[in-house]
Amino acid sequence: MGKLFNRLRLAFSKSTGAVRRNCSYCGGVNVEIYERDWIKLPYQLPDSVLCFEDQMHRRDNGRCASCGLEQSFYVFSEVARKKFYDLGLDDLGANSGYKRYPPSEDFRAEVFEVHYAQRVNTWPGFFSSHGDWPPGKILVLRPYYGEVLKVLKEDTGADIWAIDMSTNCSRFIRENMPDVSIPHGGIGGKIEIEFPSGSDKFDLIVCFHTLVHSMFFLDDLETLRNLLMPGGAVIFCDEITKKFHNPFHFVHLDEAIFTKILDRHFLRTGRIDNCGEAHRHIAPYTLKGDNPDIVAWA
Repeated sequence: MGKLFNRLRLAFSKSTGAVRRNCSYCGGVNVEIYERDWIKLPYQLPDSVLCFEDQMHRRDNGRCASCGLEQSFYVFSEVARKKFYDLGLDDLGANSGYKRYPPSEDFRAEVFEVHYAQRVNTWPGFFSSHGDWPPGKILVLRPYYGEVLKVLKEDTGADIWAIDMSTNCSRFIRENMPDVSIPHGGIGGKIEIEFPSGSDKFDLIVCFHTLVHSMFFLDDLETLRNLLMPGGAVIFCDEITKKFHNPFHFVHLDEAIFTKILDRHFLRTGRIDNCGEAHRHIAPYTLKGDNPDIVAWA
């Protein structure tokens, strides 16, 4: 009965988002939509965005036959994208801990342990073996409450830049880490960040779980490459993941497809094994059943 009701909602609800007929990476039109569904959210949408509720509930997932990229073919309108991300992932995320400000020290430690603790221990050794450590200038996309920024600063002495999707995470970094530079713009659904003249090149970029949110996958990939100095590298963390019913996920990557795409845009790629928890929405889509970081060099 529930599935029938959802099908009727899809059939009779007015589309306020953007319906796509081509791939967000290669532009191909030979696409297959294999899941068109109306999903239930684990939270109540605020009145200010109820007029766009179909864009949060409706999933038109599919695959491009030309390049193999899995993605959603129904995405936020530009107006809705800005409204949803302006609300912040704090109120619309699954973890209620992000709603509280200021965050407790225990919660900040927990977030760092889950997302970054294992990773930061592997990076120096990996990059030293390639002659790329320490970097002089680092950009971190999604540092959460910034514990990773402190570690990177202590380990490298680098010029640190960072930007997050979460309103509360961004506020905490701004109020407590004066040595961290924050560019203008945002990374919610689209990487659109601006730097002062001459400050837009980095030795290392940490891209944590950002491309899965991308509505403009090719553009965002090119933006990251163009932000690198010659010989610089991007570390892609938790980008290999498939959460088909997450309303903020528009790209669903497995390791084979992701590496194939990166090989077309970067000089070379590498893999760092076992960098995080091997969750059920990550491990089945990696080559070794783990949670790796994928590195790409300009």
